[in-house]
Amino acid sequence: PDADAAARCDALFQKCAARPGGGKRSFPAHTAVMKDIYGADYTSLLRCPMDDRGSHPFGAAHPERKLCAHGAMAKCRLESFPTTYSGLFRGAPHCVVRLSTAVAPPTGAAAVLLGKMRKAKLFPCVAIKAFRGGGAAAGNLLFAGGKTGHPETDFFAHGVCTQL
Repeated sequence: PDADAAARCDALFQKCAARPGGGKRSFPAHTAVMKDIYGADYTSLLRCPMDDRGSHPFGAAHPERKLCAHGAMAKCRLESFPTTYSGLFRGAPHCVVRLSTAVAPPTGAAAVLLGKMRKAKLFPCVAIKAFRGGGAAAGNLLFAGGKTGHPETDFFAHGVCTQL
């Protein structure tokens, strides 16, 4: 069963790594992000048993990410301390992690008007897809930082949690 999970993890990582990248990147406008959040059904995407977002009808219909538009990914494994938690929080040896910022930092008038958010340089988000063997669907774990963002560009300066 573990070999199946490892193969699926490797296949997804290679598929994502092969996508075009590089060059100058720009973030979607905040209005486009908000429209996407309010008009999209992310529930079906999060519960989707498919390993790749593009294989899901929602992902195929919305190929351009609005929320967390840019990020970095790597293969990883989840290891946990002794715990009473079950499921993925006990650990998973074959995972893909994506580190991203939810939206671009505020600029222009928004940087003046947004209160605490005006100091934000980063809105950290972490997504982990954990592959399970035995034909079981992969599990998704999502973590985010504070709603007002982080005042520094160090992604790891503050913790993230499962507030979603």
